[in-house]
Amino acid sequence: MAINAGILTLVGTLIIIAITKWLIGSTRDSAPGEAVAPKIYGMRKAYFAFLSIAILGSLFASLRGLPYSPPHNAEPAYQVAVTGKMWMWEVTAMTNLADHTPVAALPQGALVEIQVTAEDVNHGIGIYNEAGEILTQTQAMPGHPSKIYHTFTAPGTYHIVCMEYCGAGHPVMNSVITVE
Repeated sequence: MAINAGILTLVGTLIIIAITKWLIGSTRDSAPGEAVAPKIYGMRKAYFAFLSIAILGSLFASLRGLPYSPPHNAEPAYQVAVTGKMWMWEVTAMTNLADHTPVAALPQGALVEIQVTAEDVNHGIGIYNEAGEILTQTQAMPGHPSKIYHTFTAPGTYHIVCMEYCGAGHPVMNSVITVE
Protein backbone atom coordinates (compact mmCIF):
# COMPACT_ATOMS: atom_id res chain seq x y z
CA MET A 1 0.00 0.00 0.00
CA ALA A 2 2.78 2.47 0.92
CA ILE A 3 4.70 1.55 -2.22
CA ASN A 4 1.63 2.30 -4.37
CA ALA A 5 1.18 5.65 -2.63
CA GLY A 6 4.86 6.45 -3.13
CA ILE A 7 4.78 5.53 -6.80
CA LEU A 8 1.60 7.54 -7.36
CA THR A 9 3.11 10.55 -5.58
CA LEU A 10 6.31 10.27 -7.60
CA VAL A 11 4.44 10.03 -10.91
CA GLY A 12 2.25 13.00 -9.94
CA THR A 13 5.30 15.05 -8.96
CA LEU A 14 7.06 14.24 -12.23
CA ILE A 15 3.95 15.25 -14.19
CA ILE A 16 3.82 18.58 -12.32
CA ILE A 17 7.53 19.16 -13.02
CA ALA A 18 7.05 18.35 -16.73
CA ILE A 19 4.08 20.72 -17.02
CA THR A 20 6.01 23.47 -15.20
CA LYS A 21 9.02 23.00 -17.46
CA TRP A 22 6.79 23.09 -20.57
CA LEU A 23 5.06 26.27 -19.34
CA ILE A 24 8.38 27.98 -18.69
CA GLY A 25 9.67 26.97 -22.12
CA SER A 26 6.52 28.02 -23.95
CA THR A 27 6.35 31.51 -22.42
CA ARG A 28 9.72 32.74 -23.67
CA ASP A 29 9.84 35.69 -26.01
CA SER A 30 10.47 35.03 -29.67
CA ALA A 31 13.90 36.66 -29.23
CA PRO A 32 16.56 34.26 -28.00
CA GLY A 33 16.72 34.34 -24.21
CA GLU A 34 20.49 34.47 -24.11
CA ALA A 35 20.50 37.70 -26.13
CA VAL A 36 17.91 39.35 -23.86
CA ALA A 37 19.27 38.52 -20.44
CA PRO A 38 21.86 35.74 -20.35
CA LYS A 39 22.45 35.79 -16.60
CA ILE A 40 18.75 35.73 -15.73
CA TYR A 41 17.98 32.75 -17.96
CA GLY A 42 21.00 30.91 -16.62
CA MET A 43 19.86 31.61 -13.05
CA ARG A 44 16.33 30.47 -13.89
CA LYS A 45 17.59 27.09 -15.12
CA ALA A 46 19.74 26.65 -12.01
CA TYR A 47 16.84 27.71 -9.79
CA PHE A 48 14.51 25.23 -11.52
CA ALA A 49 17.03 22.42 -11.07
CA PHE A 50 17.57 23.33 -7.40
CA LEU A 51 13.82 23.41 -6.70
CA SER A 52 13.27 20.11 -8.50
CA ILE A 53 15.96 18.39 -6.45
CA ALA A 54 14.69 19.97 -3.21
CA ILE A 55 11.09 18.91 -3.89
CA LEU A 56 12.03 15.34 -4.80
CA GLY A 57 14.38 15.09 -1.82
CA SER A 58 11.75 16.29 0.64
CA LEU A 59 9.16 14.02 -0.98
CA PHE A 60 11.24 10.90 -0.40
CA ALA A 61 12.35 12.02 3.06
CA SER A 62 8.76 12.55 4.18
CA LEU A 63 7.33 9.37 2.64
CA ARG A 64 9.97 7.13 4.21
CA GLY A 65 8.00 6.51 7.41
CA LEU A 66 4.60 5.89 5.84
CA PRO A 67 2.36 4.20 6.66
CA TYR A 68 3.30 4.85 10.30
CA SER A 69 5.47 1.82 10.91
CA PRO A 70 6.81 1.06 14.39
CA PRO A 71 10.03 2.90 15.20
CA HIS A 72 13.10 0.86 14.25
CA ASN A 73 10.77 -2.06 13.40
CA ALA A 74 10.21 -2.70 17.11
CA GLU A 75 7.33 -4.95 18.08
CA PRO A 76 4.60 -3.19 20.09
CA ALA A 77 3.99 -4.55 23.59
CA TYR A 78 0.40 -3.32 23.86
CA GLN A 79 -2.46 -2.74 21.49
CA VAL A 80 -5.32 -0.27 21.85
CA ALA A 81 -8.39 -0.28 19.61
CA VAL A 82 -10.18 3.06 19.24
CA THR A 83 -13.37 3.58 17.25
CA GLY A 84 -14.84 6.95 16.37
CA LYS A 85 -18.59 7.16 16.07
CA MET A 86 -21.31 9.72 16.45
CA TRP A 87 -19.62 12.19 18.79
CA MET A 88 -17.64 9.75 20.90
CA TRP A 89 -14.38 7.85 20.90
CA GLU A 90 -14.79 4.31 22.14
CA VAL A 91 -11.67 2.59 23.45
CA THR A 92 -12.87 -0.92 22.70
CA ALA A 93 -9.83 -2.90 23.85
CA MET A 94 -6.46 -2.43 25.52
CA THR A 95 -4.45 -5.63 25.28
CA ASN A 96 -1.07 -6.89 26.46
CA LEU A 97 0.28 -8.57 23.32
CA ALA A 98 2.60 -10.91 25.25
CA ASP A 99 -0.28 -12.92 26.74
CA HIS A 100 -3.29 -11.31 24.99
CA THR A 101 -4.88 -10.23 28.27
CA PRO A 102 -6.93 -7.06 28.61
CA VAL A 103 -5.47 -4.22 30.69
CA ALA A 104 -7.19 -1.26 32.35
CA ALA A 105 -4.16 1.02 32.02
CA LEU A 106 -1.03 1.05 29.90
CA PRO A 107 2.44 1.00 31.46
CA GLN A 108 4.73 3.93 30.73
CA GLY A 109 7.67 3.27 28.44
CA ALA A 110 6.01 0.51 26.40
CA LEU A 111 5.49 0.79 22.65
CA VAL A 112 1.75 0.87 21.94
CA GLU A 113 0.02 0.16 18.64
CA ILE A 114 -3.18 2.20 18.42
CA GLN A 115 -5.64 0.83 15.86
CA VAL A 116 -8.04 3.54 14.74
CA THR A 117 -11.23 3.33 12.73
CA ALA A 118 -14.60 5.08 12.42
CA GLU A 119 -18.13 3.79 12.07
CA ASP A 120 -19.90 6.80 10.59
CA VAL A 121 -17.89 9.67 9.06
CA ASN A 122 -14.26 10.79 8.90
CA HIS A 123 -12.78 11.89 12.19
CA GLY A 124 -9.31 13.11 13.08
CA ILE A 125 -7.95 11.50 16.22
CA GLY A 126 -5.46 13.42 18.31
CA ILE A 127 -3.88 12.20 21.54
CA TYR A 128 -2.86 14.93 23.97
CA ASN A 129 -0.98 14.84 27.27
CA GLU A 130 -2.23 16.55 30.43
CA ALA A 131 -0.47 19.80 29.45
CA GLY A 132 -2.54 19.95 26.24
CA GLU A 133 0.36 19.12 23.91
CA ILE A 134 -0.43 16.89 20.96
CA LEU A 135 1.56 13.66 20.97
CA THR A 136 0.27 11.87 17.90
CA GLN A 137 -2.60 12.00 15.43
CA THR A 138 -4.11 10.35 12.36
CA GLN A 139 -7.32 10.11 10.38
CA ALA A 140 -10.13 7.76 11.39
CA MET A 141 -12.09 6.71 8.32
CA PRO A 142 -14.91 4.19 7.92
CA GLY A 143 -13.66 1.07 6.17
CA HIS A 144 -10.01 2.16 6.29
CA PRO A 145 -8.40 1.23 9.62
CA SER A 146 -5.12 2.95 10.41
CA LYS A 147 -2.41 2.35 12.99
CA ILE A 148 -0.26 4.74 14.93
CA TYR A 149 2.56 3.80 17.27
CA HIS A 150 3.44 5.71 20.39
CA THR A 151 5.42 5.25 23.60
CA PHE A 152 3.86 7.07 26.56
CA THR A 153 6.85 8.28 28.57
CA ALA A 154 5.03 9.48 31.70
CA PRO A 155 2.12 8.25 33.77
CA GLY A 156 -1.11 10.21 33.53
CA THR A 157 -4.38 10.66 31.72
CA TYR A 158 -4.05 11.15 27.98
CA HIS A 159 -6.93 12.77 26.15
CA ILE A 160 -8.33 11.52 22.86
CA VAL A 161 -9.88 14.41 20.93
CA CYS A 162 -11.56 14.66 17.53
CA MET A 163 -9.56 16.98 15.27
CA GLU A 164 -11.91 17.11 12.27
CA TYR A 165 -15.32 18.73 12.42
CA CYS A 166 -17.86 15.89 12.29
CA GLY A 167 -21.15 17.53 13.23
CA ALA A 168 -22.97 19.28 16.07
CA GLY A 169 -21.50 17.06 18.81
CA HIS A 170 -17.90 17.46 17.66
CA PRO A 171 -16.76 19.59 20.66
CA VAL A 172 -17.68 16.83 23.15
CA MET A 173 -16.10 13.98 21.18
CA ASN A 174 -13.33 12.90 23.54
CA SER A 175 -12.15 10.02 25.68
CA VAL A 176 -9.08 9.09 27.73
CA ILE A 177 -6.28 6.55 27.96
CA THR A 178 -4.71 5.98 31.37
CA VAL A 179 -1.00 5.30 31.69
CA GLU A 180 0.57 4.10 34.96
